[in-house]
Amino acid sequence: MKGTISATLANNQSLDDFYAEHIADYNRHRFEAFAIRVFSGNETIFTIYALDKLRLEDSNLHKGRVPVKKLNPQSCLSSIFTYFISVSSTLPNGNYDINDMEIMNK
Repeated sequence: MKGTISATLANNQSLDDFYAEHIADYNRHRFEAFAIRVFSGNETIFTIYALDKLRLEDSNLHKGRVPVKKLNPQSCLSSIFTYFISVSSTLPNGNYDINDMEIMNK
């Protein structure tokens, strides 16, 4: 199953603010917040990805690809939720495109 998630950040904060607070060597001049990933299974793994601005012009990159650095911050999974006012997720069954859904009982 694949789905979407949407979130609203609280207090005009950004993912860059979260990264700067939880990653010791995070440099906003070199990096830009790109994505967060939460895996939950046998264990819970929280991973953040930061765009590496210094490598944007790297000729070794595949065309259309974006250079990111993978970071695994320690002990901050619970604190990420303080950065959001709300979080919403939808997981469709995979048989239909979620964008084709029309709710009939509004």
